Amino acid sequence: MDVLTPTGGGGGKVHTKRISKHKLDVFDLKDYAGSSLFDLFARLVCELDGVVPRKEVHESWESASIIHAAFPHSVQVVDLAGGNTLLSWALLILDDSGRRNVLCVDKFKSSAACRITDKFLQRWPNLGSRFRHVEGDLADLRPRRDSLLVAVHACGALTDTIMELGAAARAQMVLVPCCHSLQDSSSTMTFLQHPRGEEALPFVRRMSKRVGMGAAIDSARVRCLRRMGYIVRCCKISDSITPQNRVILAHMRQEEAEETDASRSTLPPLWPFQKLPRNAWSWYAGDAGSKQVRREEEGEIRSYFLAEAGEKEFGPT
Repeated sequence: MDVLTPTGGGGGKVHTKRISKHKLDVFDLKDYAGSSLFDLFARLVCELDGVVPRKEVHESWESASIIHAAFPHSVQVVDLAGGNTLLSWALLILDDSGRRNVLCVDKFKSSAACRITDKFLQRWPNLGSRFRHVEGDLADLRPRRDSLLVAVHACGALTDTIMELGAAARAQMVLVPCCHSLQDSSSTMTFLQHPRGEEALPFVRRMSKRVGMGAAIDSARVRCLRRMGYIVRCCKISDSITPQNRVILAHMRQEEAEETDASRSTLPPLWPFQKLPRNAWSWYAGDAGSKQVRREEEGEIRSYFLAEAGEKEFGPT
């Protein structure tokens, strides 16, 4: 994406810095001397002087750019496991309609997140009414169908938990998984709702030997979501920013969503909560699927993580 290309310091040199874990400081301001919205975004982080790594700045902005392009009209966004809040702020800044609200939820507010929030509110005080940052347990959220749930690098089975939360509400979702673990994910909706039923786990284990564990588990997530009525597309964040770069974009088919709306009760809105209480998580798993699933051709495995027709295949992690 053009807005992600730093404009100062020499193209190649700055490009290699993009994957650096070096925390941006005032000496890095020269690398973002351009007039783009991203340059302004990065300069504000530099002015905090040693709070956020360069990698996370680029990662948050490109993730937000992909999300905004895929769901430009989403006005109720929930940033789950939001960490330093940079993704939330990027989503707000990219929205020029003035209608988007972002709720950022995590177990606790880090000092970095608080400093970033203060800095961005100084620059855009008008965004204060459209941004909320709360501490709490994700299990206590009650998203609506018009919510967009986003989770960038929610580690391991946390991505599966967020899938369950979104599927229960038939909400739109954007997932960028990381830290894949077959053991952690094996008892989640990803496998309980997989089309292969009880054969899913051994099949994904075999597939991981060919395409890698990350691609195998993410392909299972895609199939699970499609089985539950979602339309799923996939894309990638630039390899130069992060190797954990698969992006899963999911929205419910219209007919499925309308059927759900007609049968479900009205849930309380997300917005009023200041702090979310801890509570036990409840599973949303249903029928595990038929045991009688035909054996797929080995050649089909390589295309297991395809999105819609014309999308490129993701290789192993």
